[in-house]
Order: sequence, then C-alpha cells, then structure tokens
Amino acid sequence: MAKISRALRSLNVDVKLIPDIDVMNDENVFKGIVDAFGISWASVEKDYRVIVSNLHSPKGNVKRNDAKATINSILDKTQTPFISSAKQKEIRDAISTISKWEPLKKAGIASLPAGNATNAFEHLNKILKENGIFLVSVGELECFIKTVGGHGLEWANEVLETYPNLNDPVYLKIKEFIAELNL
Repeated sequence: MAKISRALRSLNVDVKLIPDIDVMNDENVFKGIVDAFGISWASVEKDYRVIVSNLHSPKGNVKRNDAKATINSILDKTQTPFISSAKQKEIRDAISTISKWEPLKKAGIASLPAGNATNAFEHLNKILKENGIFLVSVGELECFIKTVGGHGLEWANEVLETYPNLNDPVYLKIKEFIAELNL
C-alpha cells in the first residue's frame, strides 16, 4: 500500500487509501503508509502507541519450559489414550496469547477499550483522514454487510448479487463511509 501510494502521489495523483483497521497491527507497515502520505511519524506515534498498548497481549511470549511443564501437568492428570476436548482446551488456554486485534478487525472501533485508547484513535484517525487515509471503522470492508459471508472480491460479488438494488438500506453504512471521502 505504501509503495503504490507513494508512487501515485509522486505523480500528483490524489490518492485515498482505505485499509482495514488492523493495518495498525504491524508498525512497519503502518509507519510506511503514514510516511507515504507525508505524515510525520512524530505527529501520530504517541496515539499509535496508546492504541497498540491497549491491543497487544500482556502475555505476548510463552516460555517454552513453562508451556512444556503446563502441558505435561495437564496430560499427566489422566492416563486415557485420547486427549479429551476439555484437556485440549486447557492446553490451548495455557499456551495461547490474548490479542484484541481480532475483535478490532471484526467489530471495528466499537471494540476499542474505552478511555485512552478510544481518544487516541479518534485523534489519530482525524490526522489520517485529513491526509487521505480512511481506516475502515467497522474493522474490515466485509463487516459493512455481515449477512454475506466470504472475503475480498468473492464477498463483493456475492453482496452485489444478493443485494442488486444499490438503494437497498443494507448499503447505508457503506454510503456514509464513502461520503467521508469527499469524492
């Protein structure tokens, strides 16, 4: 996204970028996009850090020895030849990390923690919009119309086949979002 945006902008093309909200999950990707649009990283970094600190797991790394000990402890509690679904869940829970990025992608800004994270996002998003970057507020494009499953082009085609009347109320949220682009 950054490379293409930078190239088009160097040709004086008015570029509007509409990435899924979880583009912020990778700092290098996000930083590249911000830079490609001529936004100073210093002007958004503080807000970015607040948002990310509220979305990354406090349990980011699982220590190998801890995981091994926990799994062995769980397995040693029974001697059955098969691992029950309850034990499988215990093992998964023991080694999983908790990330709030997935809910953000599926529900958008509504899933941001209240307070600092939401305030930081609103400030950051204002700067992005002023410079032509429009994060999908519902998470990802597919969340605009959840009655249709799928992803990407297949999803878009299915939406248009399912709702061929572009005046259908199902398109209201998308139309509101598009209106923000001032095209």
